[in-house]
Amino acid sequence: MLTIAGERADEEEKAHSGATSLAQRYGRLERTVLLPGGSRPGSAQATLRNGVPRVTLPVASHAQGRRINVRAE
Repeated sequence: MLTIAGERADEEEKAHSGATSLAQRYGRLERTVLLPGGSRPGSAQATLRNGVPRVTLPVASHAQGRRINVRAE
């Protein structure tokens, strides 16, 4: 299984008309997915770019699919 979890906390303070307001936001996310057979979780790599996570999980060579040509009729 692979679990991806994250949280976001944001605080914003605004001053207007002699009063100050404070807004707080908080969110938590957690997702778990079942990994396919033949995957190698010990070799997993993850990156985060522009708020988007990307997980790369190699599979064993015997578990990789094969390419076939499809002919349209």
